[in-house]
Amino acid sequence: MKGDLEEAKKSLAKVRTGCIEKEIITLEGNVKSYIASRGGIRDIIKVKSHRKAAGVTMSLMVIQQTTAMSVMTFYLQFVFESANSTISPEIASIIIGVVQLFGSLASTITVDKLGRRPLLLASTIATSSSLFVLSIYFYLLVTMGDVSSIGWLPLATLIIYRIAYGLGIGSLPQTLLSEIFPAHVKSVASALTVCTCHSCFFIVSKLFPILVSAVDNWFAFLFFAICNTAGVVFVWFVVPETKGRTLDEIVKSFE
Repeated sequence: MKGDLEEAKKSLAKVRTGCIEKEIITLEGNVKSYIASRGGIRDIIKVKSHRKAAGVTMSLMVIQQTTAMSVMTFYLQFVFESANSTISPEIASIIIGVVQLFGSLASTITVDKLGRRPLLLASTIATSSSLFVLSIYFYLLVTMGDVSSIGWLPLATLIIYRIAYGLGIGSLPQTLLSEIFPAHVKSVASALTVCTCHSCFFIVSKLFPILVSAVDNWFAFLFFAICNTAGVVFVWFVVPETKGRTLDEIVKSFE
């Protein structure tokens, strides 16, 4: 706030309805607390609400990576070539990239209207369903050989997948990270969460070709679909809604 309390009140009044004095006092206390003490990993481990919040953000990063987005980034052309799609892999890759951009833009528009939790649920349900569909397609390709009648399916499925990813699980874990931690432990929590994200990114990227070599494409996508379905259950039972809630209210929900 840089000491400008009146400007802070004006900014907060734009995004809140009703009395904001209590929240201003809380925010001012949080800023003073942050200046007075910088938290470490010990603070996250010792405090129950911080520990649970870290579990949520780190788990969401695991779910984000088990959507197999790294696979869709590094191996997209290989996936289309393996699928014997009726559309060329190069054109399909361009279409997929453009579609994801619109999915991410849609997320910024809808996140404050619909809330974080509904978008995360819808996103993970759609990504897991897309992965199941891809698994079935590749299984049919192996068992039947000729699937030219549904050669359009991989592209259609991946378009839905990319929109769903950009709409929720691709961006909202970072949003939640910025909302559920007090200022004095936020930097440490961010570091833990980012480390989790990149570690899972590496593991998933390396795991995909191993699964394909060991069994086939259908098994790899089935594996990630099951992991993503577990993510749906996690979001449903564990992830809180943060839309329109103060930091104190969010922290208390973890206690």
